Amino acid sequence: FVSLIGQFIMAFGLFLSLFKESSSTVDTATALIFYCFGFTTSILFFRIATKWPKLCMHIAKVESVDPNTDTKLGKKFNIACFSILFLALMEHVFSELHGISIALDCDPDTPLYESFMKHSFQWLFVFIPYSDFAGIMSHFFNLQSTFNWNFADVFVICMSMYLTARLEQVNQRIIAAKDKNSPSSFWRTMREDYNRSVHLVRQVDKIIGGVVFMSFASNLFFVCSQLLHTLAGGIKASPRCKPEVGTDRRIFNGYEHP
Repeated sequence: FVSLIGQFIMAFGLFLSLFKESSSTVDTATALIFYCFGFTTSILFFRIATKWPKLCMHIAKVESVDPNTDTKLGKKFNIACFSILFLALMEHVFSELHGISIALDCDPDTPLYESFMKHSFQWLFVFIPYSDFAGIMSHFFNLQSTFNWNFADVFVICMSMYLTARLEQVNQRIIAAKDKNSPSSFWRTMREDYNRSVHLVRQVDKIIGGVVFMSFASNLFFVCSQLLHTLAGGIKASPRCKPEVGTDRRIFNGYEHP
């Protein structure tokens, strides 16, 4: 509940800043949507958690009647999890480097972490005074929202792979029976297996459908947002905060983040 409250405060602060600050930009609106997605996803996962034991029992019942034969499914899960979370980590690291670069460039005389937090969450510190505690909590809720966003993708992918494997198993049995004079009992069994798999898909969809929608919607929005930035301005370095002062201290000279 602390996480939900924190993410709500972040989203609400951004919402207020849209009206308070006349210089609010598309980036502010994007950040607002990001935290709204994170807050909503957290609520949906709480809902899933209450129904997860029942779903696991249903899956166990299906597996006891018709065990999954895809021996590589666990390996596929591991590859998907590692690939997505590793790429997400790299993206977040570059995002953090972007914030550090702004702090180094704009306020070289201010303590690095304080400057980093004030520039990363400047909309928040319009309403509350800066303190290290507020900065750490803001950073924590940002990390949590980022993790929620990426974990939702991993969760949906793994569940989809499992359900696909269940249906593919039925398809493979039907393909194996092609051009064979199979008895009616075989087709009755196939129908039962298919109905069992379809029922499982429907049960899973009832429980995780909201997360699937949020995952799709958030990915679609942020892909379009990145395309907008890329096509509108091209791939170029971010301008310096104080170009007249000293040398460029940014780590990648403004190319840390699009």
